[in-house]
Amino acid sequence: MAWAVGVDEDMNTGKPISPLKCTPATDKDLKTLKFQPNTWGECLANLFGPKGKFPDVSNTFLENGLIWAKKCDREHLESKGALVFERLQPGPTGSPLVSELKDADVLLSGMEFRISLCDRGFYLIKIGEAKL
Repeated sequence: MAWAVGVDEDMNTGKPISPLKCTPATDKDLKTLKFQPNTWGECLANLFGPKGKFPDVSNTFLENGLIWAKKCDREHLESKGALVFERLQPGPTGSPLVSELKDADVLLSGMEFRISLCDRGFYLIKIGEAKL
């Protein structure tokens, strides 16, 4: 969560984001010919991979469990103790719509997401919400 808050602060002050693969695209970037936007999958790999920003992060409950999962799932026991990232978008009534953040999702400036942890009973424990 501290990293996500730091990204928001860096964006506001014009500092580069670490890791660079987590830098969201602006409207201006998207209009640039041959611009290659970063994706959520690239960002995750650069955050939690062996050479990432947080290489020592491990699953909270399982020694060989997943560090992150798409959702808490009783049929996939390794999701217990994993981080779950969900995309938040404004809904028609003002309440946010929550959806899965997919690896191919392009990172966009202003994009909001929720960070949760999958508990022992496969329920989500909300850690916080952040914006790119």
